[in-house]
Amino acid sequence: MIRSSRILFTAATIFLAGTMFAHAARNPQPTATNCGSMLNNIRQSEGSGNYSTNTGNGYYGAYQMGRSALIDVGYMRGDGTWTGKNGINSLEDYLNTPSAQDAAFLEYGNRNLTYLGNYQQYIGQTINGVTVTRGGLIAGSHLVGAGGLKDWLTSGGSCTGRAVDGNGTCAGTYVAENQVNETCSGDEVAAGGGGSCLSAHPVQSPVVFSEYGAWNRPGAGSGNGWHRGSDIYPQGAQGQASTNQPLFAAHDGKLSVGSMGVKVTGSQFRTLYLHSYSRPDPKDVSAGEEIAKIGDNQSAGKPHLHFEVQVPASAVKASKCVPGSSTDDCVFPVGGGKRDPNGYATSDALSSASPNTWYYVNPERYLKERVPVVGMAAVRAGRSQSLPNTCTPGQDVAETPTSSGDSDNSAAMAGGEGTYMTSGGSAAANADKDLRSLAINMTRQNALELRAAASLAQNLEGRTDSALAHMLLLMSRTEIGQQ
Repeated sequence: MIRSSRILFTAATIFLAGTMFAHAARNPQPTATNCGSMLNNIRQSEGSGNYSTNTGNGYYGAYQMGRSALIDVGYMRGDGTWTGKNGINSLEDYLNTPSAQDAAFLEYGNRNLTYLGNYQQYIGQTINGVTVTRGGLIAGSHLVGAGGLKDWLTSGGSCTGRAVDGNGTCAGTYVAENQVNETCSGDEVAAGGGGSCLSAHPVQSPVVFSEYGAWNRPGAGSGNGWHRGSDIYPQGAQGQASTNQPLFAAHDGKLSVGSMGVKVTGSQFRTLYLHSYSRPDPKDVSAGEEIAKIGDNQSAGKPHLHFEVQVPASAVKASKCVPGSSTDDCVFPVGGGKRDPNGYATSDALSSASPNTWYYVNPERYLKERVPVVGMAAVRAGRSQSLPNTCTPGQDVAETPTSSGDSDNSAAMAGGEGTYMTSGGSAAANADKDLRSLAINMTRQNALELRAAASLAQNLEGRTDSALAHMLLLMSRTEIGQQ
């Protein structure tokens, strides 16, 4: 959140480096236990995760670094001009270079540790129920300056005076949220391209009931391929109760409409909200703004949100994808074949991808906080909570069979994700209803799904006749010709 004003201290005590809107309540951050999560916490708290944030109050980027801090770490001169450090020669350069912002924050954090000096002896102690860590000292001094953090440490954790920022946030809050003792090098962020997390949830209090990365999920139809998104309900409004529940933009961007739902396109993310019937006019939207309603578009009788997150190649430096073993962090090129068993991207493909290549990534890694995982997803994944939101596709590099990255087709939007996972029992119950469902949905099918329908009809021996197969094939060709 963005703060409208700052308090400046002398160079020895350093100024307040946290910011937020004075009128907005601060969103609590999850407890970080590694460097990547800690930096994400600070980005979310300071600049709502947006590296391009510029509120006009003299504090810039995802970490809301001000002139004094940028001078302190060598990015600016006293007269306000830029030094060229790390290739940053202007404010525009700074706002468009996440890696430089990450580096500036870490260097400034180390400076604050220097200013704290012997106060680092508090590391390992518990103050007012909060364990003090190295990362906690960096985070706390980023919020209230080294001087304010010293007051918090020596007062037994009192949230008064300089220990509280201008919006009422206590240094102890930042210390508690960032339980990191390791020394952060910046590589933790670079591995994800300096990516940021989403700043709003797509539904109110989400729960994940069908996880990302599954191949040919039982109950989702024969040969359904890769699940390149997460199926989500609002907590307390699951199943049919989710119909017409609001969908919210998970980040700032441009709203557009496709055959199966809506899409928000921003500089760092494309997010897709599928199965919605909503048809809003294209417009600019802000994170948290209502954009559509949950429906059962091409998922007849099974309303839910199929939520997809796409990021550019620059935000994907590593992928861990081992089919049959670990698929939580597979990445898939947009435009690639959903039903291609080797359709995930390898490290080689990622390193050679063109800048305009975009990839599907696991939404759980980018959610603003961890959320419950329920039902069959919890059984299959062996966990009841979403994966840590590292804001990167994965932490490890795993060589996998060759798979090329494809550039996004600008005409493509939201095809081929219409099937819905319930359970094995539901799959058996619905097996004999293939033709009925096919007929019900026929008027809604897009070109991709009509091709699949035609193929299905031609191969359902004993369950349809050649006339129906011929009819479906003609219909699919007619529809394709109209695209």
